Amino acid sequence: MNIKFLTINNISEIRKEDFLFVKQFERFYTLFNQINFPITLVIENFYNDRDYKDSYYYFFSSKYIGYSKYTYRIAIFEGSIQESEFYNKEFDLNDLLIGVTTIKPLKIGSVGKTYFNPNKINHNKFYIRTTKFEIGILGRKFEIESFPFSAQDSEYITCAETTLWMMLQYYGTRYKEYKVALPHEIVEIVDDKHFQRVSPSSGLHYMQSSEVLKKFGFSSQIY
Repeated sequence: MNIKFLTINNISEIRKEDFLFVKQFERFYTLFNQINFPITLVIENFYNDRDYKDSYYYFFSSKYIGYSKYTYRIAIFEGSIQESEFYNKEFDLNDLLIGVTTIKPLKIGSVGKTYFNPNKINHNKFYIRTTKFEIGILGRKFEIESFPFSAQDSEYITCAETTLWMMLQYYGTRYKEYKVALPHEIVEIVDDKHFQRVSPSSGLHYMQSSEVLKKFGFSSQIY
């Protein structure tokens, strides 16, 4: 595993040449629009992301163009943090964690599973449901209040499947009555009653979305 610590004093220092592994740099850049600087990025290479690897083995590994099964993961912290401080267990970092994002090796939907603490960003007033997610970073355990996000890859999962994935991540983490879903579990529910292939995805009908929610314990109602 390759680890890189990068301290950034303002948004103009986030340069494309430092993030060549990001296929959609402009989309990635917007993640930093509402963050107070300086910040420290902890960048992990060869990161095993459970949800991307699920999509990889069920879809991307069979494509003609080779895709890596690994991702990058970037943890964003407030302030300037030295590498020695990160490995010092006496140095409390949990309150400094702004967010974590996974970067997938895809041309579309490269910004993967992302958790941001809404209290750590500048924004106009809005209401958002959050729950506590536990994250391990280089042997340290962190907790972050967030609602999960991921960009759609437009092939295996489009906007509908991604929205369902985000909802199930939230409810499955917050309430014991529900459970989180891997991408292939959502696709297989749709495939079970579909009259044609579902991968690559052409999106979901609202009836299919309702069926997925029912399978995961929700009592959905269509209006």
